[in-house]
Amino acid sequence: MLKDIRPTDMVSVSGAESAHQAPAVIDSATLPNARHEAFAQHIAAGHSLAESYSAAGYVGTPQALAANASRLAAMHHVRARIRQLTDAAAERAEISIASRMAWLETVRHADYSEFERVVACPCRLCWDDAAYATAVQQHLDAPDTVPAPDIEAPRPDCPGGPHVRIDTTPTALLSGAARAAYRGARYRPDGTIEVLKEERSQCIDLLNKMQGVYVTRVESRSLNISATVDAADCEPAALLAAYNRSRGAPSP
Repeated sequence: MLKDIRPTDMVSVSGAESAHQAPAVIDSATLPNARHEAFAQHIAAGHSLAESYSAAGYVGTPQALAANASRLAAMHHVRARIRQLTDAAAERAEISIASRMAWLETVRHADYSEFERVVACPCRLCWDDAAYATAVQQHLDAPDTVPAPDIEAPRPDCPGGPHVRIDTTPTALLSGAARAAYRGARYRPDGTIEVLKEERSQCIDLLNKMQGVYVTRVESRSLNISATVDAADCEPAALLAAYNRSRGAPSP
């Protein structure tokens, strides 16, 4: 990068590149002067006049930078561009906040039972050959009262176990609200899957704060005393006695 080192207070070369990168905002309203555009974008990003002027590629003494930055910022086309960039940034921020609140509201109403469910299941001892043959024979002997053995369910009199398992719902089957609350999944050391979810209480708390639901109350414990006392006697005990007299209370 070439740098103009001529001994002047302020140098502006329209074709030179800035040593700083301005936020990328390109549209039909972009200023034709690249340095003016960079200056406006840095101002809209919250930088000071002098910082923005320097970031746009201008060099000079601090006093010259400050003075020339003020003059450039006062130009009508630059001022209008800064206003446009600032309004656009505010609109994006408003949309971002609205989107965030909508997401929090969605998570708030998510049914967390969608992620995992407890399912009854047979253990390895439930339906061995002997137990299955006995159940079938009992059904044949009394088909109206004894149902056929369901090998997908636990045997009622099985001494083994466990007879339940936790099934994880595939993400493709989750509802929109549940997917909004879904953060991911990972394997536990025992090989089971842990579903990571957004903390509902934290989401509700943040949503309430963004909606201004909470009211912060500050209790004042200051005591205002209005009483006439002798200027020659301003001891704390005298002030207290005067205050008590003003309220009609007896002095201690």
